[in-house]
Amino acid sequence: MLVAQKEGKFFASEVYRENEHAVKVVHPKTSEAEDMLFREHDILLDFDSPYIVKPIDYHLYQGAYVLVTQWIEATPITDNEKFIEGLWAILDVLEGAGVRHRDIRVKNIIPRGNIPVLIDFGWAHRLSEVPPVPDSALLEPEDSKAMREIIDEWQSRPTMT
Repeated sequence: MLVAQKEGKFFASEVYRENEHAVKVVHPKTSEAEDMLFREHDILLDFDSPYIVKPIDYHLYQGAYVLVTQWIEATPITDNEKFIEGLWAILDVLEGAGVRHRDIRVKNIIPRGNIPVLIDFGWAHRLSEVPPVPDSALLEPEDSKAMREIIDEWQSRPTMT
């Protein structure tokens, strides 16, 4: 039995915290939602970066597929400039892996001190593949435009001390 604290319900999933892990469960249990979760896990395996959440496992649990990743605990930013450099680095990491995230927004970037960590690759796809969901269905499909808006927002925030 999953003994975890529910952290939120999102478009097609619920996320729970279990110790040092985030557990994402798809709802409703459709083949499309399960495909999305599998693709998210598969894409996360492409990365080895402090800027990208680390996948732990993907498996069937009580009739539902779950994605287990590391839990990222938000900690205060003490150097806005270094944090913003990390935001640009995220785009470099994505580009280097040939991946578009397609859902870059503040709630999907968790500050671990001065290091931003990008989570929630549910809409992501490899550039070599056809996107499972058309860009027109997304809020902001362009990673670089979304990141510029986030950086503008963060630049106006005071540094935590």
